[in-house]
Amino acid sequence: MEIGDKKGRVKEIGVRSSTLLTAEGAEVIIPNGDVLSHNIVNWTLSNNHIRIELSFVVNKPYDKEALENWQRILFWIINIPSRAARPSYCLAQ
Repeated sequence: MEIGDKKGRVKEIGVRSSTLLTAEGAEVIIPNGDVLSHNIVNWTLSNNHIRIELSFVVNKPYDKEALENWQRILFWIINIPSRAARPSYCLAQ
C-alpha cells in the first residue's frame, strides 16, 4: 500500500494511527489524519500480484563474468513459476 510517499504492508490500523511495514523492515507510524489527507494506492485490493521493475547495467568493456551473471539473473526471472507474465527486457549495444 502507498500512502503519500510511504510504501509498505499495513501492519496495524489503530484509532489514532496506522502502521506500515516497509520492504526494509521499518515500521512507519502514520497518523490517521494523514491517511485521510493523502492519496492511497492499494496494490493488492483485487489480487496479490504487484509489478516490479528491475534495471541492470553492464558497462563497456564487457566483463565476461558480469555478462554470465546477468544471463543467470535473467534466466531466473524468466523461469519464476508464480509470475503472471513474461518480463520485458531490452539489451542495448
